[in-house]
Amino acid sequence: MFYQGPSTPKILFVSDFQRVHCYAEGKVFSEWLGQPLYNAIKKAGLRSEEYGFLALHDVGPRGDLRGLPTDTRQADLDNFRGWLSSCTANVIVPLGEYALELLTGLTGIGKWQCSVVSTRATYGGRKCLPMFHPEYVSRAYGDHFYLTLGCQKLAKEKESPLLKI
Repeated sequence: MFYQGPSTPKILFVSDFQRVHCYAEGKVFSEWLGQPLYNAIKKAGLRSEEYGFLALHDVGPRGDLRGLPTDTRQADLDNFRGWLSSCTANVIVPLGEYALELLTGLTGIGKWQCSVVSTRATYGGRKCLPMFHPEYVSRAYGDHFYLTLGCQKLAKEKESPLLKI
């Protein structure tokens, strides 16, 4: 698990490592991979002290950590759950399918991206705003729009952890 950002972010982006070199560099997103997301964040007027990035190594579709020994997987998930419960972020942003399922139990990022949903009870039922992973957007250029839309929505939702019904 890697974290980049301030100690108390209002927005927490959660992702898995999509590229091995990102994990090796200890970065959540390499320069070229994260550029579409960083551009959308700048357009929305979000400041670097308002958001942080958390990445798990190789999260599987059911929230398991693939490719790791069972005891290491469980320790990493426990570590993640503990860290997330102590985090005070108002909005959690699952980036991509795997993070969406881990945090909310929902599947189909295409159906849920840019919608405000809640996390699982395990994570406190907090406000979530799923978005496409920048890896996907870098390959499907027409979906850059969704990153911009999602970040604009984040700028509005970041002030309160409450879900508006």
